[in-house]
Order: sequence, then C-alpha cells, then structure tokens
Amino acid sequence: SIASAQRLSIGQPTVGLIVIGDELLKGMTPDANILAAAKALRANNIPLSRVSIISDDGQEIVDEILRFRKEVDVIITSGGV
Repeated sequence: SIASAQRLSIGQPTVGLIVIGDELLKGMTPDANILAAAKALRANNIPLSRVSIISDDGQEIVDEILRFRKEVDVIITSGGV
C-alpha cells in the first residue's frame, strides 16, 4: 500500500505478529513465540508494534492478515495452520 511504502521510506518498518492456535486460546499450551519474536526483533532494534492471538480458523487467519496489512509493514505469523 502507499501508506506502507511511505513508512518504509521514512524509516524503520513496523512489525506485527499473528500467533495462531486454538490450544493457546484454550489455555492448553503456554505461548513462547511472542517472547522469542519480541526478543529477536529487539536485538535487531526492530520494534514489535502489534501482536494478536487467534484461532486456527482459516477465515479468521485471512481476516487478521488483511487487518494487519493496513496497520504494519511486516507481518510475521507463528503457529497453527
């Protein structure tokens, strides 16, 4: 998008993380991916600006990616399929 291109040309890209997994939402598995991603990004001076945890539902995944596209330059996904 034009907004994304403008942000990239101005400076540091914005990064969002989408963590996917019913097991996380049900409290069956602790999340380690947010911490690992935030630490790795911070070690490279890249701020993590948004995080979302969603279910394994395919349409919800698509919807969240489309929503993130409007808000961040780089989208990282982790977990379910």
